Amino acid sequence: MKQYNLKGVGSSFELGKKGVVVDGTDAGSVQIKDVDGALQNAVPLAGTNANEMVLKSQLDGVKAQQIQRKSVVVAHDGGSQNVVNLTSGSTVLGVVVTATNTWTGYNDTTNIEVGDSGDTNRYFDEGFEPDGAQGRCDAQHSLGADTQITALVTQGTAGAGQARVTVLFSGSEVV
Repeated sequence: MKQYNLKGVGSSFELGKKGVVVDGTDAGSVQIKDVDGALQNAVPLAGTNANEMVLKSQLDGVKAQQIQRKSVVVAHDGGSQNVVNLTSGSTVLGVVVTATNTWTGYNDTTNIEVGDSGDTNRYFDEGFEPDGAQGRCDAQHSLGADTQITALVTQGTAGAGQARVTVLFSGSEVV
């Protein structure tokens, strides 16, 4: 093998005879072209080390494992209100319900439940405190299908009031 005392390569080089051309002549980008100059797709392998390329599918998998939250403010007379729509495979980890201002005129039937179409109080069915305390329920419920999570407010005799309903989950929202 002859060395010719060459160091490095130019900004554009061909891999083998009539092979692909790696072109780095544009600042900030590298293009892979065939011998006629047409752009070609590069198909990278999934990275396994910190300094290797990461595929979108790997990023999506990490996002699905993150704990996320979605909050809405519900009114004393709001009835059924959507909180979040989750994809199949997501897990509802828990629900927190906190009165955000003073509830007036409430009675023992005033309540907030959090659930879905299969069970309106699957995730939170008791513990709402209109006087401002926080109610919390650990659900740990995995979803087998896309599911709309709703808050059902039973007004009772309440004349005013709002509460923040927060759903903690791992997985993704339906877009």
